[in-house]
Amino acid sequence: MFHICAIAKNEGLYLAEWLEYHLMIGVDRIIVYNNGSEDDTRELCTLYPEVELVNWPTRVDQQKRAYQDYLRRYRDGVDWVAFIDIDEFICYRGTSSLEEYLSAVPRHCAGLELPWVSFDSCDHKKRPAGLVVENYTRAHSVAPQQNVKSICRPAAVRSEMIDSPHRFSYQPGLSPVCTDIKELCIFHYTLRSYEDVRAKVLRGDAWCKETERKRLANVDQAIHSILTKYDDADTTETHMLRHVDELKQRLSIRQQIYAFAVSDGESTDNLKLLP
Repeated sequence: MFHICAIAKNEGLYLAEWLEYHLMIGVDRIIVYNNGSEDDTRELCTLYPEVELVNWPTRVDQQKRAYQDYLRRYRDGVDWVAFIDIDEFICYRGTSSLEEYLSAVPRHCAGLELPWVSFDSCDHKKRPAGLVVENYTRAHSVAPQQNVKSICRPAAVRSEMIDSPHRFSYQPGLSPVCTDIKELCIFHYTLRSYEDVRAKVLRGDAWCKETERKRLANVDQAIHSILTKYDDADTTETHMLRHVDELKQRLSIRQQIYAFAVSDGESTDNLKLLP
């Protein structure tokens, strides 16, 4: 059994694509901790029988506490869980299925640490129509922030010692391994459009209140800092394009294709879910 655990606030614009993609590659169940969303996150998740939505209104250490809550509830019943965000996609390039890959991981390995591949804005000022995985194909050959995200064996995680959303502490005698970036990694759509960067800053930070405080104290400066760090990537990454047709078909069957109607170049009030 392979789960994803994620915390989300007002991510409804991109949630359907993210859910559909991960179910498509073999994730069995996705637990979304809804951290005070005011968009259609709740309604969207109810359309997916494979998704469990947990109401999570807390505003202090909300991401850490969500992970701890997940581990309390699923520690003994799940083989693997990926702790990732809605702007992160698991990228597997192996010849076997992802399920087969995980089944072959030795039992003494408590977790996998997947390197980040960071994407930039692809010069999109406004949200473009279409999918994230087709609109953003420019990545950093070396991530500006060298980090990982983890796929863990829940029973092996020391939940009282979660000090980072990236790496986890494990029971004595157990340790993680870092995966080969060319085989299993995280595609981190760090920016998406400039419009999304602003929304990201205003949404706050689910892990660090100090980061949130600094960003909200000067929103324009925070946006400039993020763009300076993550924009202008140096390589083209097209691996995800192979999934676009199937992903769109699956979304269409579920009647969950998002249309970003921004033809006027200004208003984003008409972002909507097509019937």
